[in-house]
Order: sequence, then structure tokens, then C-alpha cells
Amino acid sequence: AKRSEMALAFADTAFESAHDFYNKGEIHKGDAQLENMTNALNACVDSLESANKAKFYKKAELKVAYLQRRMSGLLDEVGVQYRGWAEYTDRRLEEIHDKLLSGVMRK
Repeated sequence: AKRSEMALAFADTAFESAHDFYNKGEIHKGDAQLENMTNALNACVDSLESANKAKFYKKAELKVAYLQRRMSGLLDEVGVQYRGWAEYTDRRLEEIHDKLLSGVMRK
């Protein structure tokens, strides 16, 4: 559970960094931070699966849902020509959210 919380905190920090890089026009660095975010979220899902406790899934699911809303805001801010990786990351966030949601529903 602690590993999943640390991964969620890292993912949030990585998203903030990506947002800052996109605002500065440093698209490649922003893309790298989005990749770090998805890697951290995948590590979170893996640690929750190994813990095998449904109650920890809900907090992670809520955090990822919040990241999805923030990601849609980022997509609105980024120019169309630079959205490629951000849109891909948005789809990956949806997959991760679905995994967490199925973990919440499992008892």
C-alpha cells in the first residue's frame, strides 16, 4: 500500500513537471515526464495487485480519475501539432483507470 501511495505521489509530481514543460514550450521534456507518470501509475497498479486488497484500489482510482481530468485540461492547452504523446498518454491513463476500477469492484 505504501509503494502504491509513493507511486501516486511521484505520478502527480511528474504530471506537474510535464505541465510546466509544455507551458514553457519544451515538448520533449514534457513527453518524458508524462512517460514517467504512466510508468509510476503502472507500478502503482502492480503493487496493488500484489497487495491484493480492494480497499487500497479506491484511493488510487480516485487519484487517477483526477489526473485524467487534469490531462484533458492539458490537452486543451497544448497546440494540436504537439498533442501526439499527450493523447497517447490520455489513452493509457484510461486503461490504468479501468484496471483500478476493476480492482475496486472485485471483492
